[in-house]
Amino acid sequence: MRSFRWFFLTAGVLASVAIAAACVGDDPGSGDTIAPPGEDSGGGGTPDTGSSGNIDSGNVGNDSGNVQDSGADVVLRHCQTVSKPVAPTEFFCADFDGPDASEGWTTTVRTDGGTLDLTTSAFTSPPQGLVVHPAIATGTGSGPELNWKSVGAMNFQKAVLRAHMNPTNPGGVTSYTGIIKLLEITTTNALVAFYYTEGANLVSNPASNNYVGYFIKAAAFGGAAVQSDYPVTTPLSPTTWTDVKLTWQSTNQVDLSYNNVSVFNKAIYGSVDTSVTFTIGAASSGQVSEPKQMRYDDVEITLDRMQ
Repeated sequence: MRSFRWFFLTAGVLASVAIAAACVGDDPGSGDTIAPPGEDSGGGGTPDTGSSGNIDSGNVGNDSGNVQDSGADVVLRHCQTVSKPVAPTEFFCADFDGPDASEGWTTTVRTDGGTLDLTTSAFTSPPQGLVVHPAIATGTGSGPELNWKSVGAMNFQKAVLRAHMNPTNPGGVTSYTGIIKLLEITTTNALVAFYYTEGANLVSNPASNNYVGYFIKAAAFGGAAVQSDYPVTTPLSPTTWTDVKLTWQSTNQVDLSYNNVSVFNKAIYGSVDTSVTFTIGAASSGQVSEPKQMRYDDVEITLDRMQ
């Protein structure tokens, strides 16, 4: 009788151990749900195409071994969806979808009366764009503006500043003789820029006194400084997004395009330099009163150097 009692007791213990072993690590209520992998919060810079654009929903996890839930939606910022040009081209992207308008830029210029603000009411890629309010100016130039600077070992060959731009309607804006800088590419010895005015006299064309509209400004600083202004006869459409691209070849060729259609192309001033700065904003100078604001989104900068 004692041997039978020992047999049943032993079998019961072994069955309990087997059941307990089968349950360890298989709790479906705690091991199959994971927060989605984080994306690069600094999306204003060069996108990391090696990590942000390709997500293996079955294998991405964290240090605890948890696995990404394949049903989670990951919303990528615009700059995370842009393919960076192959080296040696330098590239910078700003989509203004982060918490700071100056995210990724080298320097920020803010002055009294001029502001750089994020807005959710005007953009080309959600959820935000940039709205720039020029300062009321009575003399020398002032911000606001954002600058991205690159210094390399070789001289630049081609610089491209591309920005989606949306000006407010000029209706109700009083005339002024000052100018507002919207886009600029500059080196230590020359520059090309895209400007707007409501009544300035353009330097290189006396017949354009009291000029109203957009124009290209170019200058060279090596030796005797020279400057030229050129009217852009095709204006930006108010309250409409336009893909604007300013291209400067180091040899001297300048091109401005709207939605990939050239509206200005001319050989002006060249430059030989290793340092190049790109600027967007609405820096005003001279007598500027009641200037209209400019909206920006999805800025892309590319820079090629001599090889």
